[in-house]
Amino acid sequence: MASRKPKTSRDRAQAIINNKRRYDLETRQAIAAALQSNAPDLKECVIRAERGETILDISAEQTRYETAARFIIDMFSVENMPDFITDAVMNVLLKASEIKGIKMWDDAAEDFSARGLAELLAVSRMLSVEAERGSREELAMHLSAVLNHPETPVSLFNAVGDELTELSNSIDMNSPGYITRVLEAAAAP
Repeated sequence: MASRKPKTSRDRAQAIINNKRRYDLETRQAIAAALQSNAPDLKECVIRAERGETILDISAEQTRYETAARFIIDMFSVENMPDFITDAVMNVLLKASEIKGIKMWDDAAEDFSARGLAELLAVSRMLSVEAERGSREELAMHLSAVLNHPETPVSLFNAVGDELTELSNSIDMNSPGYITRVLEAAAAP
């Protein structure tokens, strides 16, 4: 017997929160926050989640991600910015945007959407878990190039370095997966 879709937005939201197989953690957390706070856009969030879109609750860190988005947008207009940096950043953003289905371009303004880019940055914190090994290696190559290039602006170097440090601090160094990667890296030529 087929299960029926709950009728109210609140019931549908609770069904999403409880369905760990169909909905990712970020979506379930965002729906839970919207449900708990009686958010006026709960119905819209539920509909988007049911369509398969990732829903984010970036309200707690909204300012941080909006600041980072503006920094990235401004970086593209910095005079004498080396092309390899803007190309690497653009490639990563385009791949992340495609993978997550988040629109980061405002067609009307013919420029980045600061809100879309902020949402992409928020969801991309979890992107490395989902990325294919080749994509991670390519991203690592680009990040290494940014960190090692003598013309990299200090603010960009610091931003990339801080994020990498934050990521490394969140790793369980005693896990079998981490130890395997260290051993593989040590064995590589």
